[in-house]
Amino acid sequence: MDFSKENKISNTRNSNTINIKESKKRKFKFRYILLILVVIIAYYIIKYNVIISDILNPKQLSSTISKNVTLTNQYSLNGELYFVKNNNLWRIAGVTSRQITHTNNVSDIAVSKNGKKVSYISFHTNYSNLHQMNINGENNIRITNWANPNINNNAWSATPAYSPNGQYISYLSNINKLITGVPIAGLGVWMIPSNASFSSYISQIYNETNLIVPTSYTGGDADLTWPNNNYLLYTYYIYYTNTPQPNSQIMLYDFSTQQSYPVTPVSSNTMEPRLSPNGKYLAYTRRVGNNNNYLYIMDFNLNSILNNTENSSFNTYKTTSQLVNSGVNSQPTWSPKGNHLAFISLNNNSFDIALKSIKYKNNKLVFGHLLYLTISSNVDSTSKMYWL
Repeated sequence: MDFSKENKISNTRNSNTINIKESKKRKFKFRYILLILVVIIAYYIIKYNVIISDILNPKQLSSTISKNVTLTNQYSLNGELYFVKNNNLWRIAGVTSRQITHTNNVSDIAVSKNGKKVSYISFHTNYSNLHQMNINGENNIRITNWANPNINNNAWSATPAYSPNGQYISYLSNINKLITGVPIAGLGVWMIPSNASFSSYISQIYNETNLIVPTSYTGGDADLTWPNNNYLLYTYYIYYTNTPQPNSQIMLYDFSTQQSYPVTPVSSNTMEPRLSPNGKYLAYTRRVGNNNNYLYIMDFNLNSILNNTENSSFNTYKTTSQLVNSGVNSQPTWSPKGNHLAFISLNNNSFDIALKSIKYKNNKLVFGHLLYLTISSNVDSTSKMYWL
């Protein structure tokens, strides 16, 4: 027997076995390394796709960088509360909040009584326009178009409000200067059909109704709201001698007589009226000093306002109840049942949404403890809220 040949064969087999094992090891290592590379590549593809998506989609980017509304969960909200934060429309329902728009151009919202439409103001460098959209942010339509190459002819829109039947939108504007050719300092009250949309201000002006001409050099009127289809509540501003700020009072405009009637006294510094769902109580804020706005509720008697003289019509104003007597508070809004009042309050250097319960007991209003719906959320204190 040739042992040398057999040893060669055996050595060859062992060498082949070792080579096969080494090959398998190399293949395993390769597959392992390849798997790691695939995972790494997939991670960066996803990462950079997100970044690219954000760059190509500003709405997505604004959503990413926008801070959330932080709820305290002190109260589970019945219904839906709409408000503005970072120039976007938000909603609170129950114990959750949701950002509806991501366009960063929503201000001065108004929500229709049926809860289907939202009108708002979009501000630009030298003008602002009135828009309308569905409550979910879709089907956005520009109602006014005040942009003009001549900067002196640009105009402003502000603080819209729906009529209860939803057919009209009242809002503030200084478009009188486009009609008269004379610049007017203040914002007057105008009304336009809610289904209107125009491509130029020339065609639009003739579809407008000028309800109230403001007192010159006061900045104009403000805070429009409709108690019913026949009347309009608003804040009237006027300067008196030696006053650093304009004085304000709440007025009621009667569409039938085309006249305004005082609801609160001259120089009462009252503003931001909101009527309760049953029409019996008027919530409003009152400026106290230079830096404080307190929150009040008064009885609202339409006949007394329309039929009495100015002095005697303020008997209800004398029965005013004070809800909050410190700090900066704004934009009160009633719950659908009228048993709560939400408002914006300055708390620890942040404007947040606060809440008070309201009961009627022994012929007087009784208010619950102050609760906060949000904390450190910096909501927009200049835009009205709506609770549906």
